[in-house]
Amino acid sequence: MRKDNPSVTTIRNHIPGSTRAIKLVSGILLLVLAFYLIFGFSFDGENPYLFTAVLIVAFLAFGFGWTFASQGVMGWSRQLDFDFDKRQMRQTSASILGRSRPFVVPFVRISGFNIQPAGSKGSSADSDEAIIEMMDVNGGVLLYAGLFKSQAAAQEMVGRIRNAVAEDADPEDRPSDHQA
Repeated sequence: MRKDNPSVTTIRNHIPGSTRAIKLVSGILLLVLAFYLIFGFSFDGENPYLFTAVLIVAFLAFGFGWTFASQGVMGWSRQLDFDFDKRQMRQTSASILGRSRPFVVPFVRISGFNIQPAGSKGSSADSDEAIIEMMDVNGGVLLYAGLFKSQAAAQEMVGRIRNAVAEDADPEDRPSDHQA
């Protein structure tokens, strides 16, 4: 991470303490279940379909357990870096052993924005916190960005992204300030 670069804005979606504790405990329980199914489950090997089903459940439990435990320990699950020099956004996921490979989205692939109240995304309903839904060219949600402290902060980020895209546009395609 370049902390000295002012053109990069970083947003982490921090998990509330109670959700963090639930994720940590359920992750540990799922990891224990996975290890029991793989190493402790007594199996005679007469039914290969049952053995395959047990292995599938064990690996699913391990995957979800690792993810939940990682998010519970680290306290965040996703990080978004808005790089206004490169005109792109990078999303990385958290893990106990490090971060995932970033998912990079150029600003020009974002066709629209929806600013939503964050009440259903883990904050209290009476707060002014907001999230941004970034839409792709087909109208689907490309990414969620946030948790912003206010609707105004989310609107400011949308404005910065739109300005960065407008700077890269051809002079004929740019909307003029003199047009009504």
